[in-house]
Amino acid sequence: MKKLNRFTLVFALLSFVLSLFLFIKPISTLKVIVITCAVIAIIKGVFDLWRYFQIKKKTGSGPTFRLITGITIGALGLYLCIYPTGGVTIIGIIFAIWFLIEIIGNLIEIQVMRAQKSWYLVAMIFNLLCLVVAVLLLIRPSYAAISLTLMFAFYFLFQSIALFVGYFGLKKLTH
Repeated sequence: MKKLNRFTLVFALLSFVLSLFLFIKPISTLKVIVITCAVIAIIKGVFDLWRYFQIKKKTGSGPTFRLITGITIGALGLYLCIYPTGGVTIIGIIFAIWFLIEIIGNLIEIQVMRAQKSWYLVAMIFNLLCLVVAVLLLIRPSYAAISLTLMFAFYFLFQSIALFVGYFGLKKLTH
């Protein structure tokens, strides 16, 4: 559980730093954003697979959703690393799908925090904000071309806050 909490904290910090970069340098090339997010996606996919097999080893069966998200997000990250130019072309749709997969996983996982009502409520609010951003990216990919860096900045800011809340909420539950 400590490794899980540490990874959550590291991922929250990476998401926060990425959001700051996106707010400060909105004109930066999309290729850099694609490659950075691809690396994060690969790491996240590997972590989801690791978590699936850790839980499977302990309980005999793992959460199938984590296996699917690990493979999907990892493959998406690998695709974006190999073809960053192609990723720039369809970046809005790719990231909307990634964000939706991630948010569904988060919404499933935070259900264990229901006993901690205040932490649960804050985590739910920020995950729902992430959902709004993901749906906007999916519905209007042209908006993504216009305001992509700003939308990503808000997404990663909300994601970092949701992960920090999850980290501290899980930390309270384990003590």
